[in-house]
Amino acid sequence: MKSEKKKIIPLSRGFTFIEILIVLFLMSLIVGITTVFFANALPAAKHKAAARELAATIKYARHLAFIKNESQIVSIDLDTRNYSIKGRETRSIAPEISITVYNKDANTNPVREGKYIINCDTTAGIEWDTIELVRKDKIITIKSDPIMTAEIVDNKNNEIKKY
Repeated sequence: MKSEKKKIIPLSRGFTFIEILIVLFLMSLIVGITTVFFANALPAAKHKAAARELAATIKYARHLAFIKNESQIVSIDLDTRNYSIKGRETRSIAPEISITVYNKDANTNPVREGKYIINCDTTAGIEWDTIELVRKDKIITIKSDPIMTAEIVDNKNNEIKKY
């Protein structure tokens, strides 16, 4: 019998330290990039949500006026950035968003401070024209609409949504 020599196969189990470092570096790079994208997207989402919620509150007050056959008051505090229907829960708008209310009468100055009252009644009379919510360079406008109550115009994307 011939003696057979056993082949020696090197055992390569696990990863080298360099491979682990490269993978950890790539993972941290991906996490860092996604964090920056999400950090920029969150304030924009809050801005759009604030406009939608304010428009929905005005529409809800108008529906309540028709259902109860009595006037409903939406109070917008421009200094504290709070708004509510009288007797209902108060909602707030993020501090980085500024609010401006424009009346139907073009001769009046825009309202940027104090409290602004929107009276919703069954006659569908609207005294306000637009409400602007501004965050940095982005402006979202809520325009009064006698039929749909309000429409939101995103000035950056020229996107219109009716409420």
